Amino acid sequence: DAALWGFDFPFALPVELFPAGTAWPAQLDFLREWGEEAYACGVECCRRARLLGDKLHLRRATDADAKAPFDCYHYRIIYQTFYGMRDVVFPLSGTPGTAVLPFQYRKLPRARRVLVECCPGSVLKKLGLPHQNYKQPNGGPLTRKRLRTRHALFAGVEELVRVTDRQRRVMMRNPGGDAVDA
Repeated sequence: DAALWGFDFPFALPVELFPAGTAWPAQLDFLREWGEEAYACGVECCRRARLLGDKLHLRRATDADAKAPFDCYHYRIIYQTFYGMRDVVFPLSGTPGTAVLPFQYRKLPRARRVLVECCPGSVLKKLGLPHQNYKQPNGGPLTRKRLRTRHALFAGVEELVRVTDRQRRVMMRNPGGDAVDA
């Protein structure tokens, strides 16, 4: 309660992939029709995009504005999009006291919690902070480059939010960078 929740996955697919006037809940229904076939759903999105022109991948306006690294049904993102929308956002969208923005502004006056889509890398870009080389996908102790990048990142972030010593330790010890994103 009394919280703003930012989730690091897309809340919607490009509207162009659906008939004109299709409402957002229909996208949630579309995902539910695919069972556990997230990848196949992404392939279907590519097929629909191809019917519109030469592009396999369409970016939502928000993806272009935020300079997101991938479109929301790219093969590296479709699982996050698919399961996030279907298994997290869909159930929460019907929860009393919860508003999913930008789709449920009508619920905002009564909302006790608000859910928004966010992309940590895009937020860092917008703030002019390091947004690359803070993750170390191979694991192990952080390389010098990753250490320098994270220290610079924390210096900028700490001007905006309080980061406790314990939080900093957790973020510095997490090679994958998920703790930093969170």
